[in-house]
Amino acid sequence: MSSESRWAATENDGSSTSRDRTRKWQPRSSAGNRGRNNEDRFTSWRSFDNSTRGSQNRTNYAGARQQKSSSYQRESPDIDRMTRQMNTLSTSEVAGGMRKSTRNWDAEHRELKVGGVQDAPLISRTTDREDNVLLTSQGQHSMWHTIHDRIEKLTATYGSMTLAESGSTYQQELEQVIDLFRKLREAVFATKWANNDLAFSIQVFELSSTYCALAGNMGELLKSLKSLIVTLYPTALKAKELTGTFHLKMDPKNHSHYTALYILYHVCYTKSTAAILQLIQPGHSHPDIKFAVSIMNSILHSSYHQFFQLHQQSPWPAFTSMLNMHVPSMQELACKVMSASYYTTSIDWVKKSSSLSDVNDDTAMQLIQRWSGGRVDRVDDHRLLWFKRGKIVRS
Repeated sequence: MSSESRWAATENDGSSTSRDRTRKWQPRSSAGNRGRNNEDRFTSWRSFDNSTRGSQNRTNYAGARQQKSSSYQRESPDIDRMTRQMNTLSTSEVAGGMRKSTRNWDAEHRELKVGGVQDAPLISRTTDREDNVLLTSQGQHSMWHTIHDRIEKLTATYGSMTLAESGSTYQQELEQVIDLFRKLREAVFATKWANNDLAFSIQVFELSSTYCALAGNMGELLKSLKSLIVTLYPTALKAKELTGTFHLKMDPKNHSHYTALYILYHVCYTKSTAAILQLIQPGHSHPDIKFAVSIMNSILHSSYHQFFQLHQQSPWPAFTSMLNMHVPSMQELACKVMSASYYTTSIDWVKKSSSLSDVNDDTAMQLIQRWSGGRVDRVDDHRLLWFKRGKIVRS
């Protein structure tokens, strides 16, 4: 059978298969163009580019981009201004704006090597560590003698181991000594404890802790004490176990003293005992450790009577500095307890019980009124302090 006869037989066949095959070859009607006109049809991108509708779409697209760009510029005037500045900036102006450094770098390096130790920068604040004179053993001992000379001058003027009042001239001069201590401590630590000279390292950190406490510089005090308690003292004790003696010349009394100071720091300043529980062991016979534990117990049990009594019996000025950090809290506790427990009492007794004996009556009344929560009613002619009675909320 020829191809023409086969095609004719297929067209005359009434099966659905033949109808489907025939429908495939039929041209699309206007209804099948999904609403488009026949003249809008295109077969390639060239016909679309040459058509009227294609040019109209290109014009609309370009206009939309221009409108979007202009609106973005209106919303971002800073970017537009920066763009204009960058366009007007020339390479010659950039080159002309750079100036040669006037610093004498060679002289600064020589000063670090052979200059005064007081002017040497902090190890943590310089990148030229190999040129810092404090990284040498001679420089560290020179700084140590310089600090001792400054302390002797302060002692001759203000007395030995004197507490510094906030804002006083003595405190300002003491802070300068603490800055020197910080430089020396950083140098000792950077050289691995002064090249394993633990005896010298312990002396530096002990004296630094004392004067940081006298000045009330809690940040530097923590750095000194933590290095002593956590690193230096345990290392010295291990050496004692190996040799049987303190060949590092570490005084055991100093160990107990600064351990007690570390306990008081956390109890009175940070008000936390988590870091010192392992340091408090039963059987401690050193009086400084006993004093620190008694202070801790008075605070934990809210015994302001015992706290103020121990405060007056403080054995060291550095300990007193730590206790002063917690005095306001205990004074507030005392006023709250007395205002809730008594209806009337002597103002002199309240001042004595709350450690306000050195304060005049007007200032004491203001403090008591504030700490008691406004429960002070009046003070009569017999110097009796009357408290207001309020409803007691019971849980």
